[in-house]
Amino acid sequence: MRLKGHLLASGAVSAGIYAATGSAKMAACSFAAGVLLDADHLIDYWRDHSFNLDLSRFFSVCHECDLSKTMLPLHSVELLLLLAAAACFTRSGAITALALGSGQHLFFDQLVNKVYPYSYSFFYRMGKGFRSDAVFTNVRPGAGKNGND
Repeated sequence: MRLKGHLLASGAVSAGIYAATGSAKMAACSFAAGVLLDADHLIDYWRDHSFNLDLSRFFSVCHECDLSKTMLPLHSVELLLLLAAAACFTRSGAITALALGSGQHLFFDQLVNKVYPYSYSFFYRMGKGFRSDAVFTNVRPGAGKNGND
């Protein structure tokens, strides 16, 4: 899912959380988790395309699935389950909101992105050697290049 979609989905979920709880803190935590979860794409991008701050190139590479490996440690149902358990045990509104924001992010990614059914399991990706072609059905090596590596 593209950034605009995550901004809209996170905004809607966060508005719902605020309407249900009256907590701006919970709404902000959910929004942050729903959008910033994609920061883990930087790990894969920088590994394959060297460290740089060219955001247009970053988005192009990610949208074209021009990555050899896909680790995405934050895009993980295992992490989501840990967050949900922590929310239950601590009864923390902030942790609950982080779980909700992360959960909606993964839900929409699974719906919209061209991925295999278990792609958002960290252990599945690890078992596949983090190969991008085992995660995404539309891997296109070299398609996102707009500069020299």
